[in-house]
Amino acid sequence: MLRGKHSSGSSDGRNSLLCEDERSQARDWSDGQRLALAAALRAIILQAMANLLVRDLPDDVHRALHRRAKSHGQSLQQYLASELTRIAKRPSLAEVLDRIDRRSGGEVGLARAAKDLAEERGQR
Repeated sequence: MLRGKHSSGSSDGRNSLLCEDERSQARDWSDGQRLALAAALRAIILQAMANLLVRDLPDDVHRALHRRAKSHGQSLQQYLASELTRIAKRPSLAEVLDRIDRRSGGEVGLARAAKDLAEERGQR
C-alpha cells in the first residue's frame, strides 16, 4: 500500500510512483530485488499488450527483416511493432475509395470520374 507524500517526480527529473518513504526504502534494495521488481512490472505491461505470432515465415524474409531492424538500430521486435503500427494507421485503398465516394459537393462522383478516365485512356 502506498503511504506518505507522493511525488510526480524525483530530484533527478525521473517520474516516480513511490512516496518519499518508499523511495528511501528502495535505496536499500539489492540489485536482485530491483531486477525482480523490474521483471514483475514488465510482466504486468506485457499482459496488457497484445502479442502476435507469425508461423512459417521463410528464412530469407526473416533475414531481410532482421537486417532492416539492425539498420534502424532496433531489435526485430521493435522494428516489426513500429512497422505494424505504421501499416495499421494508414487507411487501406478500400477505405480511401469509400471516403472519396462519400464526399459531397463535387459535380462528379467516383463512378463517373472512373468512367471518364477510362474513356480518356481509350482515346490515346
